[in-house]
Amino acid sequence: MDDQKQIAISVLRKTLAANSATIERLEEENEHLESVIQQLEADSSAEARVTPPPAIDRRAMNEIFFQLEGMDEGRYAVGRLKGLTRIEIAKVIAQDFNGFVSTGAFKRVLAKPGVLTSAKQVGSVASRVLMHSDEFERVWEGLYKLKNYSPNGKVPVQEKSQLAN
Repeated sequence: MDDQKQIAISVLRKTLAANSATIERLEEENEHLESVIQQLEADSSAEARVTPPPAIDRRAMNEIFFQLEGMDEGRYAVGRLKGLTRIEIAKVIAQDFNGFVSTGAFKRVLAKPGVLTSAKQVGSVASRVLMHSDEFERVWEGLYKLKNYSPNGKVPVQEKSQLAN
């Protein structure tokens, strides 16, 4: 046999071995998934833990989203936002839009000169603040709702006794 055939056979054998390893890994993963399914089926309390996501009114979410995306950033003067934390800035926007804030709107406000000390990665900062905040919940892709929103313009403050628990 010539060298090209030797190389071809070697490559095919390596590919066959890699495929076999992948098949074994997938079979192990399938066994694990089957055991989890069996546990969930056997556990009657699992039904209470596994709840479907709430139904979303897509038309209402789109309307809110487009209102936020079309907002005038001029209403958020730097003086109004100076000294506020990032989460407090998100709350200010949410108060103006019935408890909702989009990552795009939040990003545009944060990108204003003088709001953030470093505007290098405004997009990731905006997403991270909303995503990891206990005060906002994700209701749509890029759209978050303030959990304790009240339409009178004030966000309820927890009592000190509630914070201790």
